[in-house]
Amino acid sequence: MEKEQPPSKEQEEKKRLIRFISILGVLVILGVIFHMSSDQSTKSVETFFEQRKSPEEYHQYKQEEESAKRKAERNIFLQN
Repeated sequence: MEKEQPPSKEQEEKKRLIRFISILGVLVILGVIFHMSSDQSTKSVETFFEQRKSPEEYHQYKQEEESAKRKAERNIFLQN
């Protein structure tokens, strides 16, 4: 009876690589299946793009917010 030889280091590395590639392939396939089967036009996405502010409105909003901060800071200093 011949004794089985322990697998060489190269064979073990090959098996690990094959395992890694197969797991990666399965995950990619599952991701593609999920992406293709999901509904891409959800209500939340549509409302987000409809309610999104233009750049001008955003800058105006930021300026108002900064002026409100300045007013609050001034009020704090005036209270002392």
